[in-house]
Amino acid sequence: MRSLLFGIVITLLFAFAGNVHAANDLDGKALLCGVDEKYYDANGLVFAGGYVTDYKVEGIEIIKGTSYQYFFKGTSYVTWGNVMLYRVNLKSRTYGTCKISTKQKIMEKLKDVIADDFEGVC
Repeated sequence: MRSLLFGIVITLLFAFAGNVHAANDLDGKALLCGVDEKYYDANGLVFAGGYVTDYKVEGIEIIKGTSYQYFFKGTSYVTWGNVMLYRVNLKSRTYGTCKISTKQKIMEKLKDVIADDFEGVC
């Protein structure tokens, strides 16, 4: 009986080993990217529920892009799709330099981009 109990305990320990879930420090965060390089290439990245969604300006509309599941690659960077974002300096080849923001501030900045583009037409 003792060996059976011991076997069950060992089995349970091995069954749950490796299933440690770290707190996701990106969920609920947002990044505003590309504003410093080319104002018209501004993008917003919103992290929620293990996915990242990009927002950008097309014409006079803010377009919600595809949502991708993101993955941590150690402590150095985060990846999704074919994008790699360095966590130290918040830079990526796809989005340029990013700054910490909120979804609300991103939408305001993208509306500013639309307004600036519209003023140039009139």
